[in-house]
Amino acid sequence: MNIRIRLLGPLLAVLALAACSGGMSGTYAENDSALKVKFESSGKAYVTGLGSMETKEATYKVDGDKIIVDGPGGHLQLTRNKDGTLHVQYGGTLTKTDAGSGS
Repeated sequence: MNIRIRLLGPLLAVLALAACSGGMSGTYAENDSALKVKFESSGKAYVTGLGSMETKEATYKVDGDKIIVDGPGGHLQLTRNKDGTLHVQYGGTLTKTDAGSGS
């Protein structure tokens, strides 16, 4: 029993770190607009269609079901829905458009 307790601490620490990283990957787009966000697991995102059709490099952070994208044009808040889509703060929905892994 003592061995189980000693192994439980490091295991919980690893699981907590994995849950906190919550990296995203893949491309998400809105059907009725030009908004597109490509996430890389490194913490970088590429946003197209906010204010212009240029693609701008940004960074993102995942906090539970919230994803905050920060870039040159400000920040964009997304909420991860149970079906895997992303709700955009101003009222749109982004759907994954590629087969890459995401979360």
